[in-house]
Amino acid sequence: MNFSLMSIKPMSKAARTILSLVLGLSMASGLSAQSVEQLTNTEKAKREEAVIALRIKLDQADAARANASKPEELLGTALLYEEAVNHMNRVGPYGGIDSERDRVIAGMSEVRLAMAKVFQKSQQFYEADQEVTRILKLDAENADALAFKAQNDRLIARYTGRQPSRDAIANIPEVREAKVAASTMVQDGKLFLELNKLEEAEAKLNEAKELDPESDAVWYYLSILNQKKYQREIRKREITSQDKMVEVVNYWDPNLNKNELPVANPIVSTNLVYTSKGRQNIISKLDRIVLDEVEFDGLPLSEVVAFLHREAMERDPEGEGINLLISNTMETEGTNGQRPFNPFAMGGMGGMGGGMMGGGMGMGMGMGMGQVDPLTGMPALPPAPGEAIDLYSVSVTITPPLKNVKLGQVLDLVTSVADSPIKYSVLDYAVVLTHKLTDPGTTDKLYTRIFRVDPDVFIQGLEGVTGMFLSVGNNGGGGGGGGLGGGGGGGMGGGMGGGMGRRSGGSAGLLGPAAPATER
Repeated sequence: MNFSLMSIKPMSKAARTILSLVLGLSMASGLSAQSVEQLTNTEKAKREEAVIALRIKLDQADAARANASKPEELLGTALLYEEAVNHMNRVGPYGGIDSERDRVIAGMSEVRLAMAKVFQKSQQFYEADQEVTRILKLDAENADALAFKAQNDRLIARYTGRQPSRDAIANIPEVREAKVAASTMVQDGKLFLELNKLEEAEAKLNEAKELDPESDAVWYYLSILNQKKYQREIRKREITSQDKMVEVVNYWDPNLNKNELPVANPIVSTNLVYTSKGRQNIISKLDRIVLDEVEFDGLPLSEVVAFLHREAMERDPEGEGINLLISNTMETEGTNGQRPFNPFAMGGMGGMGGGMMGGGMGMGMGMGMGQVDPLTGMPALPPAPGEAIDLYSVSVTITPPLKNVKLGQVLDLVTSVADSPIKYSVLDYAVVLTHKLTDPGTTDKLYTRIFRVDPDVFIQGLEGVTGMFLSVGNNGGGGGGGGLGGGGGGGMGGGMGGGMGRRSGGSAGLLGPAAPATER
């Protein structure tokens, strides 16, 4: 028996493709049935959850609607109904929630319509239109909403051109945000000002100025910033000036050293100005006596002096007080403070100079002239005397009252606020209030003070300060003293006026009587 082996042909490409599709469809059909069932269960669970959430939110919204009367309460209630609408949309149209849907539409319509009326009453017609449009999206056949919209549209047409546009109104939130940001930057700038961080404060305030140029707070703190910058520059300038003064002191003449100066003349032992004990005691009391309260409401000077006299007596620990006097007498020989007119005044006798080799005496005679009339070239006549003023009736006003002031300070203030110029002088026995010269052309009264110094030390000190060598001649004659209207001529060989000699131990000063009083 013969057997023949037959070869098996491979499966074609088309057959393999068909077989793969058959196997895939069979497997997919089994899986899809199971997946659809799972998806259906999940969707049912989500809908049930949404229904429960809808009912809860709807109860909350109905409760809030019952108590809502203010605009902010109406807005909160509308937001609750909006959340209920979201849950209702999740459930879908076939969820069996028709009653809940009717409640949502009724509640939303009532709340939104109430808000629309509030906006319409305040002439915010576009906002009212937005509220009623929201109602019509839920219930397009709502009669109340349709009627309100028709009325609101007529109002919009009537007020067209008399209200801001919607675009302008839409910018309100942006403008408010800019103002809030500017206010925040102003507060930042204020903080930096308090910390004296002027550069950081300036940057913040400039940013705030760009956002809100009309802000009063911005300009107020910018003004404070400029004041602080000005004060800083003033301090810098003061420090720079002080540094320059230090440099001047450091470069001063190094050869001048007070410790290297010769010993002072033992004969001259003091350089104190002589002041009597009486004046010293009065000046001390003026500084020690303190008044609790001082107030004068147009009182005459006589009553003011009587008051100060009583207070000084009561508050003086020694119980003596201070003598206070008022004098209507002028301080000079002329009327109303004018000196007697003498066009030709004789000069005084010259001073006498002393030296090691001998001294000469010079005599000066001055022919002085008073004030000269520029038109005639002749001596000008003195001004006519003014009307005499009774110091006792001079009015003094100090209001509001001063607290805890010294008696000397009160006297200074009285002379400043009196309605007629006055001054006071401290004598050995009393404080005297007199007229104060204010006529043009008059000069302050000059007084003489004598200081005892060592001539060697004095001259060497002048040489060190001025940088010039002061030579004291052996045969120096004294310069002449001046009379009224002009000074006398110097003697031969001229020297230093006042009679200063080498190692003479003399005194230097202006000729004349010692000062009898201190004037203020």
